[in-house]
Amino acid sequence: MKKIISHSIKGLVASCSLLALTLSNISIAHERFMVPSHTVFSGDDVQYATIISSISNDIFHPDRPLGNNKGIDAGDLKPLFSLLESNVLLPNGENDSSIQWQAFQRLSVADVPFSQSGTYRVSLVQKEVAMTTFKKANGAPGRVFGPKPVIPEGATNIVRRTTAARVETFITMNEPSFSTFQPIGKGLELTGKTHPNDLFAQEPAHFKLVYNGKTVPKNT
Repeated sequence: MKKIISHSIKGLVASCSLLALTLSNISIAHERFMVPSHTVFSGDDVQYATIISSISNDIFHPDRPLGNNKGIDAGDLKPLFSLLESNVLLPNGENDSSIQWQAFQRLSVADVPFSQSGTYRVSLVQKEVAMTTFKKANGAPGRVFGPKPVIPEGATNIVRRTTAARVETFITMNEPSFSTFQPIGKGLELTGKTHPNDLFAQEPAHFKLVYNGKTVPKNT
């Protein structure tokens, strides 16, 4: 019997999303990840996957929650949570934005139902945000969000940038489908001939990275 290793794609997809942050010239102290409890289901009954998401210094080791519709007071993460858009792309091409995240101290959790046969694409997206970083007059680092930042007097090393982030995972009910595994044409994305939920031990897998819809050169 062939050993399914579809769970390994979680790290690959998360890494792809995080690399997109780097290529977009985003300066962040923490990485982001999303891990589902299951990546493959079968049968006719409705199934559920429990997904955790987190902002972390060490990938796949939760540190701070990512996403919240209910639950704890998000504190300084409230501005970020207000920008996040959560979506599930269904196998039939429809979008479901009703997913509910509950934040805890170290991570956020959501339950997602699966009933249609095919592959689902679960996304957490932060759209573009203007951010300015600088060094204060006393040498301490500082940052201000917004298109018209107020920079403290005497600040140096002023850098203005636009930040964005996308973290995704793929989960399949019965037979995999490629329709939800197609790149959207923005940022760094993973695509290829091998479906992320159809990986087997000791079998070759074929993936490629595309940036803004174009294949990334091998030596990049």
